[in-house]
Amino acid sequence: MNCIRCGSNQKIESHHIKLKSEGGSDDVENKEPRCSACHDYEHAKHNILVTIEKETRHKQSKRVAVLEHRLEVLDKLNT
Repeated sequence: MNCIRCGSNQKIESHHIKLKSEGGSDDVENKEPRCSACHDYEHAKHNILVTIEKETRHKQSKRVAVLEHRLEVLDKLNT
């Protein structure tokens, strides 16, 4: 089994598409294979996006700009 993001076959983990903490299930349809690096990336990205959403609701535009920059850097580093 290979990582669906980068194609690696090393250190494959099962990633929940809809996180269990958000009501996702352990069904096969809710899981995808990710190498540990891409799995970590996916969770880091998710955490930044959730924080951006919260900060946007609180009208913290400077903080949102910093978080969006972090997301860009994260995407560039994890290719």
